[in-house]
Amino acid sequence: MHDVTFSYVGQPQKSTATADQESAQNASQHDVLEHFNLDVPVTGILGLRGASGRGKSTVLKLLMRYFDPQSGSVTMSGRELPNVDASYRRHVQAMMGQQTYLFDTTIRENLLLANGGASDEQLREALKQASALTLVESMPHGLDTQVGELGSRLSEGERQRIGLARVFLRNADLILLDEPTSRLDSLNEATILQSINRLAESRTRLSEPEPALKQTPKYKPKYAKMKAKAQDASAKKPKYRTKYQAMAEQIQATQQAQQRSKSLAIVLVSHRESTMRICDEVIDL
Repeated sequence: MHDVTFSYVGQPQKSTATADQESAQNASQHDVLEHFNLDVPVTGILGLRGASGRGKSTVLKLLMRYFDPQSGSVTMSGRELPNVDASYRRHVQAMMGQQTYLFDTTIRENLLLANGGASDEQLREALKQASALTLVESMPHGLDTQVGELGSRLSEGERQRIGLARVFLRNADLILLDEPTSRLDSLNEATILQSINRLAESRTRLSEPEPALKQTPKYKPKYAKMKAKAQDASAKKPKYRTKYQAMAEQIQATQQAQQRSKSLAIVLVSHRESTMRICDEVIDL
């Protein structure tokens, strides 16, 4: 985000609007963010901390392009969001709001909303990452347990963990978490934070660069011989040089793409000091 200024432009109120509604409308005209800058790292957990009304949730909505700023730009990998295909953005981004909404159906069906083709094994892995697998397996019907209207048969902490598993199931590159622990007690907060931190660490390890053209010992001598021949040929004839360079560039591009696909960035919004303890960097708003 570069030099972003944003305000919520309210719709015209009817003449029957109350004084409180008119006050809220006037407040919405003020700039929530003014000349705001933010760089989200490729990996790790970035914390946005601040009191209510400071624009923390607004930042996430702008990153998801629920709104466009009045001025400034919001970009993804150097491209402004309006120029990035919406289906691609939905594929690489996932957001969990302040309240988890569950439909009046089974845990399985609620999870499949994030990935309709997921197998039971993938569902259980997502639940495990969210520290919810033991909870679900302890229920008489497991994944086929009915959660009730808006998840009324589950506690607040249980709903949050199911919601977190749903986010994890997306396997997104950027996860946005809006006050995920604000309604929880200290025990459930610790469980949620542990799950978030564990996922971030596992994806960070996966995204660490590997040695170029990593081979098993069986094939190393053969590859080294082929590489030496190609280098020798490229030194003698330009056409071989071009072919070798193209092959090397293609391999490098593939490795970089694989590395990017494994990386994970998390933006964690909270007013709680305790929530920020898992963040690699904290920005105060």
